Parts: sequence; structure tokens; C-alpha cells
Amino acid sequence: ALLLFTNISSGPTVFGDCTLSPVSGSSCDGCHVHTGRFLPTTTISIKDSVGNFVTNGLYKPFQNYTITIQVFAPPSSELPAITPLYGAQAVVLSQQSPYFPQAGVLSYPSTDNNALGTGAQISWVSGRTYLEHNQRCTSGIFNVHWKAPVPGMGTVGIYAAGLAVDNNAAF
Repeated sequence: ALLLFTNISSGPTVFGDCTLSPVSGSSCDGCHVHTGRFLPTTTISIKDSVGNFVTNGLYKPFQNYTITIQVFAPPSSELPAITPLYGAQAVVLSQQSPYFPQAGVLSYPSTDNNALGTGAQISWVSGRTYLEHNQRCTSGIFNVHWKAPVPGMGTVGIYAAGLAVDNNAAF
């Protein structure tokens, strides 16, 4: 994602799904100005309950997984002395169209909300759970538990948008 953000304490789902998923009604630039100062990359990884990476794309119904969304941006040539700060939004959806229902449930990885990543929260919007930022995050790492859906849900997609900002509240 090449989008930049300021801060909103209630989280981006106030503006809807910004992940560019099939149910997304907007992108993050509905509230964040895109200037191209940072060129962030967003990666998604999944681990099973014993910490093994899931690389085959197969999940087991009702099993618990940890999804990690990592946003990274190298220093900007325009702002070389500025360390970027990060935000993200993610949702897990069944690929069953036309409704693309929630696939499983996202939840906090522990009783410590900081385990999500500084500045992250779980939000419910239109019957779906979202991992999202509610302030700027210094690490760019957002963790969330995912309980896989019931049997028969089929293929699921994890949709995530990542953001990098210069922390001057103007971008």
C-alpha cells in the first residue's frame, strides 16, 4: 500500500473496510493523504497453535492461528531523517460470493492488548471482525488470533492494508 495516514483514535473502520477486499467500500486515502514519501510493503504470515508457519494455505476448521501483519518502509529519500510510523487494517473473509462472509473470528492474542502491536484494536463492523490501528505504531507489527471457520467454509482470503507516516500529522 502506498497510503499515508494521520491518527484516528476510534480506528479506520469508522470509515468502513479499507482493505480493498471484495466488501471494501473505500481505501485508506478516504482519510489519509497519499504523497508517496514512504513506499511501505505489507506482509502476512500465519502460525499454527504451536508456532509453525502455515505455508500450504490449508487451515483446519475451529483451530487457532496467529496472523501477523507486518508493515515496513525504508527511509524516505525525501525525509531521510524521519523514521516512519505504521498503521494497518485486516479482515479474513470467505471467498463465497456475493456476500463474502466473515471466515472465522479475529480476537486479541492475549489479555495484553499490546500483544496486538502498539496502537492496534479489534473492531466489529457489519458482522465482521477487523484488526486495525487506532494510533501510530512504531514497530509495524500487528498480531491477532484467528479461530478458523466451520467446515465447509471453503477458501478464505486475508485482506490487509498497511500504511507508513512521517508523524507530522499533515500526511
